[in-house]
Amino acid sequence: MNYSKVIHRLPVPYLGDELHHSGWNSCSSCHGDPTADRRYLILPSLVSGRIYVIDTKSNPSVPSLHKVVEPEDIIQKTGLAFPHTSHCLASGDIMVSCLGDKDGNAAGSGFLLLDSEFNVKGRWEKPGNSPLFGYDFWYQPRQKTMVSSSWGAPSAFTKGFNLQHVADGLYGKHLHVYSWPDGELKQTLDLGDTGLLPLETRFLHDPSKDTGYVGCALTSNLGHRLRGGPQMIQLSLDGKRLYVTNSLFSPWDRQFYPEMVQKGSHMLQIDVDTHKGGLAVNPNFFVDFATEPDGPSLAHEMRYPGGDCTSDIWI
Repeated sequence: MNYSKVIHRLPVPYLGDELHHSGWNSCSSCHGDPTADRRYLILPSLVSGRIYVIDTKSNPSVPSLHKVVEPEDIIQKTGLAFPHTSHCLASGDIMVSCLGDKDGNAAGSGFLLLDSEFNVKGRWEKPGNSPLFGYDFWYQPRQKTMVSSSWGAPSAFTKGFNLQHVADGLYGKHLHVYSWPDGELKQTLDLGDTGLLPLETRFLHDPSKDTGYVGCALTSNLGHRLRGGPQMIQLSLDGKRLYVTNSLFSPWDRQFYPEMVQKGSHMLQIDVDTHKGGLAVNPNFFVDFATEPDGPSLAHEMRYPGGDCTSDIWI
């Protein structure tokens, strides 16, 4: 029985990448293109700046490395570094948020475009329309709007969390509102001190709605009983299975949850009662990454092969 077991491991060629978020080369936003194929996973490396492209179709149980986009190519063509969130676009391009320049300055943040062959095309936003800080982003095509959030300067957060850096202005508290797909910065929303470190950004799944949410990390309160704290989530297409991992970013994990770094992180399933409401931890599904051959490992992002209700952008 392989249920709740690791069935394959794909090592990447380099150490120190800090694989963080992931996304597909195509998803629901490409529904009008019959040739679109949800085949490749896009894996930005937050620290090294590489972007890995993983083939999940040739052998779904044994994903393989398809291509590596090197940081030198990205920097030369865009000036961007520290890639974070990736989303596919209806055009077939892939958009990746980048959190700074090669020196870790937040002033160099912006949005990278890859073409359908995973070549660097350039920047998405118009010149002079870079965000104050970078992190996550989400676009709502029917509203002709994209919203991006703010973590901090890579020169600060890669060294671990220092509260003085917040006072020094090295962390964000803003949401950036762009015209979609034009890339013009229309508005910068100051969330104040109660909105410091706004991270994950989501719109409602109804594409006609203009309502969205953002989680602000510094002022949030999260209860937990396992090592670490809940971080990334992935909801199944039927809305009944919510998967959770509990590693945020290894330098911060070492600072706040040293036991988790020593013993590994977890992946859990939360059952969602879509009829009566309510959540419950599934006692039969628990993945402990402490026993990985090269571990213990820190698990962050997850993806369903056939799509999900967490990362797909609905149009």
